[in-house]
Amino acid sequence: MTLSQKRVCLVLGAGASCAYGYPLGAQLRMQILALATAPVANPPSAIDNLVGREEVQDFVGAFRLSGRSSIDAFLANRPEFAEVGKLAIAYLIMRSERAVCDWLDVATQDDLYGYLFDHLAPSNQSWDELDFSWLSVVTFNYDRSLEQALLTKLMAAYGRTRSDALKKLEAIQIVHVYGNVGGASAWPMPGERGYGGSIIAEHVQAAARNLRVIPEVRHHQSSPEFMFARSLLTNATHIAFLGFAFDPLNVERLGGVDTCRTRIEIHGKPVLRTVVATTYQMTATESLVARQNTRADAPQDVRGDMEYRDMPCVKMLRETGFFLR
Repeated sequence: MTLSQKRVCLVLGAGASCAYGYPLGAQLRMQILALATAPVANPPSAIDNLVGREEVQDFVGAFRLSGRSSIDAFLANRPEFAEVGKLAIAYLIMRSERAVCDWLDVATQDDLYGYLFDHLAPSNQSWDELDFSWLSVVTFNYDRSLEQALLTKLMAAYGRTRSDALKKLEAIQIVHVYGNVGGASAWPMPGERGYGGSIIAEHVQAAARNLRVIPEVRHHQSSPEFMFARSLLTNATHIAFLGFAFDPLNVERLGGVDTCRTRIEIHGKPVLRTVVATTYQMTATESLVARQNTRADAPQDVRGDMEYRDMPCVKMLRETGFFLR
């Protein structure tokens, strides 16, 4: 089966973009805590201008004393801090965009975006031969680093304009299930704040409006984003979970056991699909829980052969031959 015959869906968690300088949950927590002690003259004043310095300090103080390891876990029981919490998240992700803008074009130890681009646009294909419609992405990340990396690489590799590259890349279906710090589209549109752009109160406020923290979504009926995500996964012949923590409610919202099922039917025909996942830097117990959350202990006729590898994203894709089979 060639790539053009496949329907590949990548499910991205924070571990997929951390190699490019974006914070994992624990790092984001520390960055939020630092907002309370930052001088008012520093960029965090963009948040102060929107909700007031006292509210920022009250929010950070409560978060610190709560002992919660993630901002989502904290906001689950403190909805009164949802507004300032989302402003803090938006500001810090936007700050990371500016700080790591150049990192996207520099090889890292786990250069997922570079590896993906090599398969999207191999050097033996001309511009007219490029077809990206076989790829879709379900991401739990607020950042747009994947989109920016693919855009800049495509422009540079083929000497094309931003407009031409965007027309090609829009064939890739991307859904940020909890929103992103840009606009409604995964790809920055004219008039919207560009990747790595300036950070002012107006931009932070607009970005925060696009975010949905986990507690806001989990206990309500399925959002359009999760419905779309499930449709992408249902029709995929190849699925890779990359840097994904396998939170049980997130797995459930993606479709539970059906998400990980390897023996499926597409258009009435039986298909044995490839499903792989990273469990990198998880303990043995955490890895076991991840498998249980995806119901890897289900009967073989239901589960099939979903593969888990304790290794970084690129190494896992190479070891499993994900793009080759």
